[in-house]
Formats: sequence, structure tokens, C-alpha cells
Amino acid sequence: NQKYRLISKHSPGESLKNVEQDPPYYILLSTYISYLILIVIGHIRDFVGKRINPKYYTHLVPRNGYAPLNSDFDSFYTRRLKKRMDDCFSQPVTGVAGRTILLLDRISPDYNHTHILTGTRTRALNISSYNYLGFAQARGGCADAVEESIRRYGVSTCGSRLQGGSVDLHTTAEALVAQF
Repeated sequence: NQKYRLISKHSPGESLKNVEQDPPYYILLSTYISYLILIVIGHIRDFVGKRINPKYYTHLVPRNGYAPLNSDFDSFYTRRLKKRMDDCFSQPVTGVAGRTILLLDRISPDYNHTHILTGTRTRALNISSYNYLGFAQARGGCADAVEESIRRYGVSTCGSRLQGGSVDLHTTAEALVAQF
């Protein structure tokens, strides 16, 4: 999409300065305190929940002489912290992941145990995959070059000469290596 393409403002030949900045202490402190609050609230919810609503915790207690598959401590992160963050980091996407992606919007009536798709979509910047350069796009320069090379060489030239035979790409690569 042309609307989302940008060019670099960096002038060639000009060196870039690497400025390392540590986050301010108030950000570090507030992050650790927030995480600590989540852990404490999670343990309080487990403690109270096991006494008030034990049916939701049957997978964590021994039954019929068998030990539980996951201990309470081992699954704490998944149950109490990760499920809270799933709405941010585990969004379903649609289409080919390019520079931007379309997120499927959803709601959760039960604190991220289940999700219901709303039918709407939101365009977002793709910083979650290695395709942020757009090489896996269905159209464009990279896709056209791949299509042309498959037409010219086929799909059997993906390895060494011993595996797939010799083509002019092998000779060109050898010449470049020898010249180097």
C-alpha cells in the first residue's frame, strides 16, 4: 500500500550516532511495582478462589490418586499473567503479513479465557514478524523476481550441483567467490 511507504531521511555517507539511553528510574520502578501488584493479586485470587469456587481449580489438585498435570506454581504465569496479556500480544491476523497487517477485532466476556470475533478489522503496523520489509508480499519487486527465477530455473535448483544439477547461477557464484 503506497500510503504506508516511507523513505529514509538519512544522507548517504553520514555516520549515525548510537545513543544508548537507560530508562529513567521512575519507569523501571513503576514497571516492577506493576508486575509485583499483578503477582500479588494473582496469588490472592488463587487463595480465595480455591476456597470459594473450587471447581475452577480441579486441574491443580490431586484426583483419584493421580497428581495434577501442572502444579499450581508452574501454571501461575500462564493462568494469571499471560491470559491478561493475550489481548495485546496474541491478536489474530488476516491476509499476508506485510509492512501492515489487518487484525481481527475481538472481545472477551470471561477475562481472556475465550474470545469472540466482532467481524471488524483494524490496520496496524507489523512489528511482530520478520516480514516487516515486505519480502513475503504476493506482489512487488521481490515476488516478481522470485516468480521469474522459478520460471527460468525451476524449483529443483535449491541446493548444490550434486543435488540438483549445474546451472549458470552456480558458475556465476563460483566466479564471484574466486574473484573475491
